[in-house]
Amino acid sequence: MTNDILLSIIASGLIMGGIFALVATGLTVVFGVTKIVNFAHGEFLMLGMYFVLYMHRITLISPYLCVLVAVPVFFLLGALYYKFVLGLVMHRDSEVHILTTLGTSIVLQSLALACFDPDVQTLPGSLALAPISIGKVRLSSERIVAFVAALAILGLMTLLLSRTRLGKVVRACADNSDLATAAGISTKLISMIVFGIGASTAAFAGGMILPFFPVSPYVGFSFTITCFVIVVLGGLGNLRGALIAALLIGLIESATEFFWIASLKQVVTFGLFALTLLFRPSGLFGRSKEWMTV
Repeated sequence: MTNDILLSIIASGLIMGGIFALVATGLTVVFGVTKIVNFAHGEFLMLGMYFVLYMHRITLISPYLCVLVAVPVFFLLGALYYKFVLGLVMHRDSEVHILTTLGTSIVLQSLALACFDPDVQTLPGSLALAPISIGKVRLSSERIVAFVAALAILGLMTLLLSRTRLGKVVRACADNSDLATAAGISTKLISMIVFGIGASTAAFAGGMILPFFPVSPYVGFSFTITCFVIVVLGGLGNLRGALIAALLIGLIESATEFFWIASLKQVVTFGLFALTLLFRPSGLFGRSKEWMTV
């Protein structure tokens, strides 16, 4: 195997790993505050892809500008989803939470099937940017733009959670919601906000990968499962661990596509997941002592 091929595999893996990290971070923040594993998280990514696709088709605006419009729209949708759906069952057992989010996933998939073409759809090929060459390796400009944008959003989220008053309140709710409530913090409002953040980051990631990743009503669930694996591998509540785990999964899937069978890449991912649960249940990088650390 030449160095150029190796570089191509690494670059492709890191780029998808960055996207996985962005989606997984939203899932981690939601879980940290609400203690709910949102199995409908990937459906917001799928809907974000459709939103950008059809907004571009109708208005002919650049897909990247459409992504910026999608962010506030999906922040509102995520907040409303918590208020009118999950907020009603928060006092119930965790099994109810799981069934509610799984039910939401199925409903959103069914709505996407009813409203959109069930076949995969892509942006027009004429929108493709010129590839970037590094030595003999040609990299997709769309993938690089998505990777850089994902890192930028991850950086902003880190600053938000670590340096702002809102971030301190979010981490306080994640660490001890009862104590936060006693201190006068509205945990319901914070939960709405983090669900909005989770939905908007998922939609942002979906819009950014749309130029090189086809969309279908079923694309969201695969992202949800992959990002759930990443959250567990990184250590529950460990955002830095989730980032490293996401990059690792991206590299593993990229190498699997090249050396083995592309359709079996998630088999390798779940194999690593099973081994981790068997030999290191706390995750590859250990769970945070608090529910969420930056």
